[in-house]
Amino acid sequence: MDIKYKIKSVKDLTVSEQNVRKEGVDEDIDMYTSSIKKHGLIQPLVVDSKGRVFIGQKRLKALEKAGVEKVLVIEVPEDVAVALEQKVTDEEALMRSIIENTVRKPVPMKDLQNAIRTLSEKYGSIKRVAEVMGISEDVLKIWGSFAIVEPRTRRKGEDIGLLLGEEKSKPDTLKPVSDKPGIVEKPSDESVRVLSKDVDTGLVPNTIIAVSIPQPVYEQLIGIANKKQQTIQEFILGLIMNYLRRVK
Repeated sequence: MDIKYKIKSVKDLTVSEQNVRKEGVDEDIDMYTSSIKKHGLIQPLVVDSKGRVFIGQKRLKALEKAGVEKVLVIEVPEDVAVALEQKVTDEEALMRSIIENTVRKPVPMKDLQNAIRTLSEKYGSIKRVAEVMGISEDVLKIWGSFAIVEPRTRRKGEDIGLLLGEEKSKPDTLKPVSDKPGIVEKPSDESVRVLSKDVDTGLVPNTIIAVSIPQPVYEQLIGIANKKQQTIQEFILGLIMNYLRRVK
């Protein structure tokens, strides 16, 4: 296999406009820089043929700040996977694994929304974008759920907003199950009765439903709940009850 490579100056690399992250690009650069100085570049940059970095713009900034002058650029065929071999001890491998999984920040929801919207407009639908990317359509809809809404027929008089609709009455404040910080709050039975008004449902006392959601979605939910001066549990419970009223 003929592998082409070249040595390029870090200063010759530029940030591509196709990076999904637009906000917070300069945040935590010192942490990235410190990591690179101690362990090198664990996750490689990905550049196009013109030296534009479209994966790793924060790492590029950290390389510049760390004083790294040269990078090895390898032209990788599309059908070839890349594995980097490094001579490390078991302890170094463990440390670098921790760094690789923690020294990063979630992409801001707004940036993710804009990127999905751009691709959706380009390919005509989220379904097509999911096919091209090889990602579940449901996952893409979750990531873009606060920016992209698939059109549907609305019944006359139906509330148009599940997330944006305002509550007709503010429910009782949720009571925490403990006064210790970090303990999850759960709604009292009375709060559930208030929130579930006009919905035919029974109470399931002392039951916690755990659902895994992407970090950007969680951050967006927290932001909306704060604006409404609600806990996230109170806000999500309100969304569920609003939905049940709509499909009643």
